[in-house]
Amino acid sequence: MSWLAALADKVFGFKGRLRRRDWWLITIGLMIVNYIAGDFVIRNMLGGEYGLVLLGLPFLWCGFVLGFKRFQDQDKSNKWNMLALIVAFVPTTILIESIALFWPQDQQSLLYVSRLMYWLTLPANIYVFMVAGFIDGTRGPNRFGPSPKAKEFAKVS
Repeated sequence: MSWLAALADKVFGFKGRLRRRDWWLITIGLMIVNYIAGDFVIRNMLGGEYGLVLLGLPFLWCGFVLGFKRFQDQDKSNKWNMLALIVAFVPTTILIESIALFWPQDQQSLLYVSRLMYWLTLPANIYVFMVAGFIDGTRGPNRFGPSPKAKEFAKVS
């Protein structure tokens, strides 16, 4: 499997497990690409008001898949990831985007709502970040597949 196919499988597929190292590298890479692409969209006003929404959806999907795979690596139920997604992303996205799209002149309300949603969803975001970024996965195989570290340990042995 080529490196591009392996990366696509890690970012878009729900099967298998994901190492912390890979989670960090992919997350940081996605953040950089999102920043550059977002800046480009804003500067050139691509897609009008919908440009950032359309740009954000693939990054939201990738973040969700990466979190899913990290939970699977730790043999945790994906219900926790679904709960974090529902609590953290869905209300925030719906409220902020609806205000931005339907009441573009009301920027003060957008600011207040975005700050409120940030503080309300912060605990869920911190939980997912801590679990995904700092807790090691299950040693050996689990119900979601073999350890992603097994291949590297087999090469060393």
